[in-house]
Amino acid sequence: RCDEGQAFHCAVQRFPGEPLVAPNPEVPYCDGCPVNRTLVYDHCKVSPRNVNISILAAAARRAAAAGLIDDVRHLHALRVR
Repeated sequence: RCDEGQAFHCAVQRFPGEPLVAPNPEVPYCDGCPVNRTLVYDHCKVSPRNVNISILAAAARRAAAAGLIDDVRHLHALRVR
């Protein structure tokens, strides 16, 4: 269910084809946005069809490799409902 949270890094990750807006304090950081542009607030929940799981998985792998989060290999056995 979209109202129970969102995937790691989704709130700040720009996906191909997504609209951008003027800077917004509710979205202070955007990964992949040009200067002085940001994402629509809650874009992952508002437009879940734009979410690219491969991009999010790559972000999680990078964070794990940097020691910022647990290794994502622990998620392989889990089922998504």
